[in-house]
Amino acid sequence: MKKFLFPFMVLLFMTAASCSMTGSSTDSPADEFRDSDVSIYNGDREADEIYSYTADVTSYYSHDRKAIDMEVRQEYRLSLKMINGSLYTRLDFSGEAFPDQRSRSIISSPEEQVLIYPDSNEVLERYPVPSSEGDPLFSSESDRLPMSGRMDIGTIKNTASRLSFDVNDATPGLLTLSYPKDFFPGIADGSSESDEIISCKVSFDTEDETLFSTEMVIAESDGSIRTITTYPLFAESETGEEGPIEIGTLTIDKNDFGERIDTSDSITAEYETVEDVPLISANELKKKAAEGEITSEDTEIWLGDLSDPNYTETYLDLYENIELNTIDDSLFRIVL
Repeated sequence: MKKFLFPFMVLLFMTAASCSMTGSSTDSPADEFRDSDVSIYNGDREADEIYSYTADVTSYYSHDRKAIDMEVRQEYRLSLKMINGSLYTRLDFSGEAFPDQRSRSIISSPEEQVLIYPDSNEVLERYPVPSSEGDPLFSSESDRLPMSGRMDIGTIKNTASRLSFDVNDATPGLLTLSYPKDFFPGIADGSSESDEIISCKVSFDTEDETLFSTEMVIAESDGSIRTITTYPLFAESETGEEGPIEIGTLTIDKNDFGERIDTSDSITAEYETVEDVPLISANELKKKAAEGEITSEDTEIWLGDLSDPNYTETYLDLYENIELNTIDDSLFRIVL
């Protein structure tokens, strides 16, 4: 399973004011992405809760062995709304992302997901959404919009104890809950022949009362161990009336193969960075190709020790132009 996988318990995904970052007492790799201002507008300050959220999303990707550093991979408008106690989502993609230059939208309800042309509402595809009982650890949070960060940590902790989760609050300001192994089918008896979840845990910042991170460790069918850790990013508006609001997510996907590759007979040169790769002229390139010293085929660059197959992928989503409580139900009409 080498595709990108979000930990299942991550709580979605998925007056104008500049905002200041929330101050957590716990360090995380996501801290370096909290230093930019984000605009948050609340269209209904009289409301007791946040019932809708919309933002411009930019998705970045890095690979530590392929010389890919925070490359923009995707841009879209994200909209979420709680309607009659259920979460509805919409992703709007610009036509610039498609060969025909025509925009697409993906609209989801608890029952189905629909791909449409938003300019005509023509339905391109409909997919049923598999029924799910949801994560019992977060049962107390099921009726709230996921992007509003403050959570009922006390209730979640009590639920974890009742469900026999391992509860660790030894680190000041941090509560970590580990899922029991029998929570995942095919793990306890080792019967699964495909990828298996070895462990799964979720941590909370008890000072800010927000989700701090989720971590899932997976034993993949090829023998590698994959550790996927996701850190939400939060901010507060200038007034702080709404509490912490999610402004992005950072996901680190580490792949450990546990053994090295024998490269003793390899003639491929190793380079630590792209800058280390020597440049040659077009004439020299043509000469070496004619002599069979190099190939003109496209090859994927792999930096560092070639005997080390381990690598880390990083996925960063940053939200901008955030609006709260401004969305009308009609945005999701096609699935209502």
